[in-house]
Amino acid sequence: MSYDLIVLGSSAMDVFAVSRRLKPEKHDRHELIVLPSEQILWLDNAIHDVGGGGLIAAVLCARQGLKPALVSKLGADIFARTIEQILSEEKVGLDHIVTDRKHHTDNTIRLTVNGKHQTLLKYQGSYISLTPREIKMPKVKKGWLYIATLPAEYKTLRTAVNWAKQHKLNVAIHPNNVHTLKSNRLWSLLAECDLVILNRDELSMLLGGYYSATEGLVAAHQHGLKKLALYDGLEGSYYMNENNIFHAPAYKKTKPLEITGAEDSFAAGLLAATIAGETVAKCLALAGAQAAASLSVVGGRSGILRKPLVKEQKLKHFVISDQTRHN
Repeated sequence: MSYDLIVLGSSAMDVFAVSRRLKPEKHDRHELIVLPSEQILWLDNAIHDVGGGGLIAAVLCARQGLKPALVSKLGADIFARTIEQILSEEKVGLDHIVTDRKHHTDNTIRLTVNGKHQTLLKYQGSYISLTPREIKMPKVKKGWLYIATLPAEYKTLRTAVNWAKQHKLNVAIHPNNVHTLKSNRLWSLLAECDLVILNRDELSMLLGGYYSATEGLVAAHQHGLKKLALYDGLEGSYYMNENNIFHAPAYKKTKPLEITGAEDSFAAGLLAATIAGETVAKCLALAGAQAAASLSVVGGRSGILRKPLVKEQKLKHFVISDQTRHN
């Protein structure tokens, strides 16, 4: 089968557990969720859904009419079979997913108490064990490689980008957990990518200090990044290209029901719009609409929209050279 988008990223099973009986307790200025030992804890709700940055991106892009293939790694268990069945139903290519009996499929239990306090119990074993030798890329002649989840090893990341360049593909990357890789290596690789999408906290971490959104974008431009989209939650989003910075307000300000998958949906939505050749304003609006929809439901996949009709927002425009002079 011919694909126009290759997504490299994690696939996982998420469990959303809700308890109103548990109450957070304060200990040394921190609020803790204390679980009683050797007792049954009755939940008010429990929802299961598939997730992971790679899976969310592949499903979202498939729903926009693209033909994505997912390159990921799963265990040999019931979670893996569920994920593969859903990917097949969503028309995502799964022939290049690695199955390994040595590891269970990644999964997360998200325990929410009192409607707002959340603790995550997370297992990561399959995707982080993905090695360069295990990456089997589909045969493609043109299109994009999207790195939705950073591999644990730089060598694996480097192998994927090199493959894309050899096959003359555009490269987009969503570098989360940037602290796991050396920043100088990562900056060099990001400068080779055609589109970088990340949040403000990750950008500040990559830069080694606190930066406002515009300060961070200017600094990233000085590091050689070509195009960068910045997700800043309810503060909106930013897009930097060449000597310009654009800011769009949050597409829809609402009280989040669940934040899981919002940033992944924003990033994939922006990529899908970019591939479709949309304007910067339309790209940010489509990405913002996907993030807002994700915030309104439980589970990252549940909120993914199919070709949403959006209204372009009025953007604020900054010139990077002006920002540099002011600093």
